[in-house]
Order: sequence, then C-alpha cells, then structure tokens
Amino acid sequence: MKARTLLSAGLLSLALLTVVGNLAGCVSAPQPAPQALSSAPAALRGDATATLATNACEAAVAADYTAVIVARKQAAADLRAGRISVDRAQRMQQLADQARSALDAACPGGRPDNRQLDAARAAVQALQRSR
Repeated sequence: MKARTLLSAGLLSLALLTVVGNLAGCVSAPQPAPQALSSAPAALRGDATATLATNACEAAVAADYTAVIVARKQAAADLRAGRISVDRAQRMQQLADQARSALDAACPGGRPDNRQLDAARAAVQALQRSR
C-alpha cells in the first residue's frame, strides 16, 4: 500500500511538473504594438471588391456586378477629389443603377435570360465608357 501511495504521489508530481513546464513554454516576450494603418506605407492601402455568386448564372455575371461596384466607387472618389463634376458623377451613378437593374433581371430564377443578359452587358459597357 505504501509503495502504491508513493507511486501515485510521484506520478502526480511528474504531471504537475509537466503542466508547469508547458505553461512556462507558452510565456513569450511582449510583442511590439501593432502599427496604425494611418502610418502604414501608402503602397499597402487599397480597396478590394468582389461579388459572391450562388448559381451558374450569377457566376456568369459576377464580373459585371463587380465592374459596376468599382465604377460607382471610382465616381464617388473622383467627385470627392474634384476630378469630375457633380453632373458627371450623377450621370455615372444613373448608368450604374441602370446596369445593376439590368444585371438583376438577367438571371431570373437562376437561369440566364439572354436578351436581358445582352442588355445588362451593354449597360455595363456604357458605364465603363463614361469613365
């Protein structure tokens, strides 16, 4: 019985030493504070835009949706920077709205409507030409 108690106490001590050793291994030197985005090099700044498709038809027009989003964002940025007039920005927003509506109508029920798809792509091209 005494040997069994000593063996149990020895195993418990070994287990505690293992846990303490593992915890000590988790401790590391303090990490430097993260760099604020405003102080990051300009090359790291940017904007990402993507379009999620839930069926084959949406996948076929996803790039067109993304082009509309990018054109809309670019028009807003150009207006804020004074590179385009308010009238031109409004016209680009109207073209973007028309292209988006046409793209929405191009995939009724997840199946392509070729007539609507052609009209949608023409609207996207008109928007891109207006830039």
